[in-house]
Amino acid sequence: MRPYHIQVVQALTAVQKPVCMECCQILAEMTNIQPDIVNLMAFSDEATFHTSGHVNRHNTIFWGMENPHVIREHKRDSPKVNVWCAVTAAGVIGPYFFDTPTVTSDVYLQMVQQYTIDELPLQIRLAGYFQQNGAPPHFALTVCAYLDHTFPGRWIGRSRPLLWHPHSPDLTPCHFWLWGMVKECVYNRKIRDINDLKDRIQTVVSSIPCEMCVWALNGTVAHWLLCVKHNGEQVETVL
Repeated sequence: MRPYHIQVVQALTAVQKPVCMECCQILAEMTNIQPDIVNLMAFSDEATFHTSGHVNRHNTIFWGMENPHVIREHKRDSPKVNVWCAVTAAGVIGPYFFDTPTVTSDVYLQMVQQYTIDELPLQIRLAGYFQQNGAPPHFALTVCAYLDHTFPGRWIGRSRPLLWHPHSPDLTPCHFWLWGMVKECVYNRKIRDINDLKDRIQTVVSSIPCEMCVWALNGTVAHWLLCVKHNGEQVETVL
């Protein structure tokens, strides 16, 4: 028998898997044409941090003859903060703390216009790609119009121009690396309050070296190839 840690994966339907595979095929082909293109990409995402902490996957183990693929849901009603970050070859951009409890399309657009664009490396702004996932605020008409103007033909998202499947959390460095690592470090001691939580997040994110970001970006390409190889299946289940 072997110990298996809890692993949270995104359920994909039979309809979603081919779309997910198509997205990865397109991006993988782009890397074949230009091997270093991933270094011209910014992968962005939001995450919610609670003062109460998170599920400790390392201390919760299931013993069995095979991986049980157990999923545990944890309801959190403690004070929280919504955070945005982006992973680039030049380092992690952020954290950006949203002032509102809910991230609407207007709030998100304001963040992109007033913060993200100025923080992105110049080479990404001029010739790179900006990726976002399929959260509702991301594909509002106003957001898409702004991205069309700022990154003409060069942004990746649910509303194109480069399609990104909304149920693909294991295919970006924010999901399979950044947020898990940051939360592991932030919650290695008890959080006192929201201000303490923000300070911890800022400290952890600012300490991430560029070399780790480059490693994560290379791993992103490997995830895309695995997704294609396994016909759109979740990458976590085959790693």
